[in-house]
Amino acid sequence: MLQTPGSAGNTLKLTLDAVVTDKAYADANLRMPKCFDEKKATDAWHEDQEMGGPGLASLKDVGEPIVVGQRKQGATYRYNMDTWALELQVAEELMEDKKYDKAVGTAVECRTSMFLTVDVQAAQVFALAWDSGTVYGDGQPLCSASHPLPLGGTFSNTMATPQAPSNQAVQTARAAVLQFPGHHGQLGNDVMITKCIHPVDQISTWEEILKSKMDPVDNNQARINVSYNMGIEPVPLVHWNNTTTNYGFKTNATNGLKWFWRVRPQGRSWEGKRQGVLHWACRARWARGHSNPRGFYGVQA
Repeated sequence: MLQTPGSAGNTLKLTLDAVVTDKAYADANLRMPKCFDEKKATDAWHEDQEMGGPGLASLKDVGEPIVVGQRKQGATYRYNMDTWALELQVAEELMEDKKYDKAVGTAVECRTSMFLTVDVQAAQVFALAWDSGTVYGDGQPLCSASHPLPLGGTFSNTMATPQAPSNQAVQTARAAVLQFPGHHGQLGNDVMITKCIHPVDQISTWEEILKSKMDPVDNNQARINVSYNMGIEPVPLVHWNNTTTNYGFKTNATNGLKWFWRVRPQGRSWEGKRQGVLHWACRARWARGHSNPRGFYGVQA
């Protein structure tokens, strides 16, 4: 929308007491980096290729040849760098006559909107984690009981019998994550839970579960809280607002949840001399997703 003296007339009045606007949302306020591993992209798209095998070694008799292991190509994960942009326009007459600088949109507000967009897009990954229409390189949504393995078979990164937020849910998730099969199809990944990503509605519940030194359900406080000793960081997302029951756990699996920056948010301004319009804009390019579903364990409760 083009801001003109007609659409922002109060900026010309000396009787104006205050300008009420949104607080600038800076890079440091982003929730996205707590959920994704940030990477730098150098091209319009990026691909990660899964390779599986060779599995376990075979018993060899004396003088017999060694069994040749098998390596097999698995899923291909592609990240396409989308462009996001926003522009504010202000008529030069409004700039000439304004009495209150903060009442006129600036590049700061464009940048705030861009960072908010980043966090909304990050939250969408979790909101659509079980959506069969949102699939990744292995043909499955982020959370699925049917992620394929290169050498055959499947594995699950979602809780079979969903549990509400609790210490028991954390222990169930830890056991499941520790039993993720690797790309070779065998156990022994050493994958551990690092963060609990959840809708903001659950913030008090997860703070009690993960930050109480003693078991919060043990009235005599005689039992330690195992979840506290795991050092899991709760990450509430205000934009994950389509549910009050779902949640999930980020792990330390390599090539899990990834956010590629092609161009970080950057501002620019210019003057349209013919129209007498001043322009402020912000643009960024990024791609998000995962190359290894072991990076997240979801609970659709």
